[in-house]
Amino acid sequence: MTGVTLASDTRHATVSAKAVGSTDGGGRPASQRPGFAAGREAKYTQGCETAFKSFRVKPGTRVLPMDQHLHDLLQEIAARGLENDAQATERPRMMLNLEPASAQLLSILVRASGATRALEIGTSNGYSTIWLAWSLAPAGGRLISIDRNPDKHALARENLRRAGLLDRVELRTGDAAEIVRELSGPFDLVFLDADRRGFPEQIKILLPKLAPKVLVMADNVLSHPEEIAEYLQWISSREDFQHTTVPVGKGLSIAFRG
Repeated sequence: MTGVTLASDTRHATVSAKAVGSTDGGGRPASQRPGFAAGREAKYTQGCETAFKSFRVKPGTRVLPMDQHLHDLLQEIAARGLENDAQATERPRMMLNLEPASAQLLSILVRASGATRALEIGTSNGYSTIWLAWSLAPAGGRLISIDRNPDKHALARENLRRAGLLDRVELRTGDAAEIVRELSGPFDLVFLDADRRGFPEQIKILLPKLAPKVLVMADNVLSHPEEIAEYLQWISSREDFQHTTVPVGKGLSIAFRG
């Protein structure tokens, strides 16, 4: 059936590099100011809500060659995630879904790469997992998705079932580093979207399990620059990877070897 365009105003859903790196009167970076982290989280939550409320269909355009049922399901999952996060008082209970613009870019890159063996760290409620599984499907690809929270995996499993993609995804529950050690690979696509301070350990364990041609992506470059800094330094210093960051959503790190 005819796809639709998701058009939204996400101007308030991103923090520019200038804002993150600016200083206050005492010479401290903005990211070190008291209350900066809490304010940043609030800004992102508000920005996401703005983006979803302003979605509109542009008649006659074709951007997403996606079944309408799946399209509507993704919007439902994302909206419920936002509602949950607005009420949750503890971070582990938050869904913290990938933002729509980031999900679109992720999907385009996955489909263009022709990846068939993918790994996701950070399943949450399955929003990004569904995007990945759907994008892998044309090439016959499969996905392993890891999350430490069994309740989130139960929710993700149900959402994947509703999406008709459960047979393409293997959910692994537990500590990501421990699970990664058990995996054999080779993986030609990796998406990191969980504990950002754990990314360096995880990617180093994964390195010998990556295919010669591989795409590695990580979220939250702009939203959590301090937490992801070590990973970014490591991946950008690798001579065998071409790396860049894209200011979409909360900031996406994209690295390619091949």
